[in-house]
Amino acid sequence: ISAGIQLLAVYGSKLLFRKYPRGEKSVLSYGMICSNSGFIGLPIARLMFGDLGVIYTSVFQIPLRFTMWTAGLSLFTSVSRKDAFRKLARHPCIIAVFVGLALMAVPIQLPGVLSDALDSLSGCTVPLSMLVIGTILADAPIRSMFSRPVLWYSCLRLVLFPLLIWALLRPLGLDPTLVNVCVLMTGMPAGSTGSILADKYGGAALFASELAFASTLCSIVTIPLLTLLLNTV
Repeated sequence: ISAGIQLLAVYGSKLLFRKYPRGEKSVLSYGMICSNSGFIGLPIARLMFGDLGVIYTSVFQIPLRFTMWTAGLSLFTSVSRKDAFRKLARHPCIIAVFVGLALMAVPIQLPGVLSDALDSLSGCTVPLSMLVIGTILADAPIRSMFSRPVLWYSCLRLVLFPLLIWALLRPLGLDPTLVNVCVLMTGMPAGSTGSILADKYGGAALFASELAFASTLCSIVTIPLLTLLLNTV
């Protein structure tokens, strides 16, 4: 499902943003490909669905990371397949997911000290996420964050895209938790890496910061509404 969502984001963004200037088009397309489903999504998944939600969200991240370092990176600079695969294989998120899945598959019990330490670290996810989001919001220009392209993107990313995924998955009779996680992760705001890449490769870094700021701010309203929809329908 995650791979299908990423393909839809890659090719759908080309159609939706084809008339925008090149700099804005790259940032908008990257924002559709790469959401902040890591820092914001993981804490929400854990609070709502427990460990199962964390597992689903972690696996959901794998295709996202793949498109982020391939199709996403190519929006700002040319990238070879070899270089993209190397970055993907070395990414801490990907390594952590496969290590966690391996520990689930084998009958090995971690020592109590290590298990307690990992549990304590996982409890830091929410406050650390809030700190990272706060730094993004602090650096974003407030006056110009509600431009028409930014609002259009926020509507697509936070409302229309997750509702489309919900409409497509609901009739399939899948595990409700799986569907809810996929819909919520699709409705996450723009990732902060868009600003970083745009700044590094001479793109529209200011516009990317506005995108992250506005979509994160709007998600304070849209994420609870999505949650309400998933719990009542």
